Amino acid sequence: MYLYHREAIDAATTLEFHRREHRPLVHPALVQVGRLVSKGKRVMQPHVHRTHEFIQVRRGVYRCWVNGDRLTLGLGDILILTPGDSHRDEYRPGLDFHSLYFEFTTENRVPLPDLCLLKAGLPAAAHRLRLPRLLSRLDGALLPRPVGPCDEAALEGTAVSWLWSAVGSIPRRFLSESFASLLDRQELGGEILSYLRGQVTGRPSVAEMARALGMGESAFAHACTRLLGHSPRVLLEQVKMTEGLRLLTESREKVEAIAQRLGYSNPFHFSRAFKKVTGKAPVHFRKAQH
Repeated sequence: MYLYHREAIDAATTLEFHRREHRPLVHPALVQVGRLVSKGKRVMQPHVHRTHEFIQVRRGVYRCWVNGDRLTLGLGDILILTPGDSHRDEYRPGLDFHSLYFEFTTENRVPLPDLCLLKAGLPAAAHRLRLPRLLSRLDGALLPRPVGPCDEAALEGTAVSWLWSAVGSIPRRFLSESFASLLDRQELGGEILSYLRGQVTGRPSVAEMARALGMGESAFAHACTRLLGHSPRVLLEQVKMTEGLRLLTESREKVEAIAQRLGYSNPFHFSRAFKKVTGKAPVHFRKAQH
């Protein structure tokens, strides 16, 4: 069995307004990953988990006890173990599985030790997901074993994507109240940003934005500040600047045309807003890219 540990890798960004966009309320950080291929029969000692472990079976039959209840997993099945779960493995010849340990953290990588994915007291069967379609993702990332920093960064991204796919398949009634609440808030933040990105050519009022999302004006403004860190108007301005950055970098459109496309009747207003966010006027920013 191989194991290796690694620290979570943060993506580097150069512009502050990129970092001020949608901030997920919870981050899964890959702590440890491994693969076990059993050549004999062995029953492990019971142990209590301190973090979240996900096991996906590649070959054979995986037998275990979760909180005292017997559970059997086959090809592609995933076992979810959460902090506080009692777990005992049984290995037999031909068994082959991936094992991934995650901890959930804040955006600043501060651990959330009290955040548990599943409700307490669930039957063992609730800890099992049948998702063979996800197995190829792990095989592609782990076989052969990653060895360099770039490989590890790719593995981190694959593992986190795999995790969210698995989490999305968990029946909501099995999620803990705290985790379900975070997901709701995270999804709302994404929905708000998605809507704002569709408004880069216009200048809707806060009331119009709220109405389009089926919310009251006050509730919408509060959600923007709580989930995304800024008022609706500031967020819309940031989305416009993001699009302006893309157009200045990828197209040859004149600054005046870009300003008009982003809903600025006066190019000077666009230039002033762009410089406030990036530190450079649009013309100077474009020259610096070449």
